[in-house]
Amino acid sequence: MKKKAIKKTKKTVKKAKKPAKKTVKKTAKKAVKKTAKTAKRTVRKTVKKTAKKIAKKAARTATKKAVKKGIQKIDNEVLIGKIIHYYDHIGVGIVEITKESLKAGQKIHIKGTTTDFEQEANSMQVEHEQVGEARKGEVIGLKTKEKVREGDLVYRV
Repeated sequence: MKKKAIKKTKKTVKKAKKPAKKTVKKTAKKAVKKTAKTAKRTVRKTVKKTAKKIAKKAARTATKKAVKKGIQKIDNEVLIGKIIHYYDHIGVGIVEITKESLKAGQKIHIKGTTTDFEQEANSMQVEHEQVGEARKGEVIGLKTKEKVREGDLVYRV
């Protein structure tokens, strides 16, 4: 009886090995396809990340070059200065007026790597006193409607 049982188990093992090999091959192929897909995904992600980094760096260097060269007109806008500090708790940006003067009520455009908006220059202060005009060389406090960052450029529209 033992010999017959052993023969039967050997036959069933042989029968079981064939489909097992097939399923192993199928799962291996699926795994390879999945890894190829994930590899493609990671390549796409890294390409997007590096493209974003390159674009940000190019924007930063372009604004730095514009400031160094003294480029004043961009799309009919005149560069008047740049943000040197920002107080977020009161929403005030400190602007160093480097090129042109700025009068109260004039429309300005603040542009940086992540900042891009327009507003009127209503609330301007020098040494905690309200002023009507800021001239070249002055440092003013300007109430902004959005958050600004150090290095953002200020244009007069």
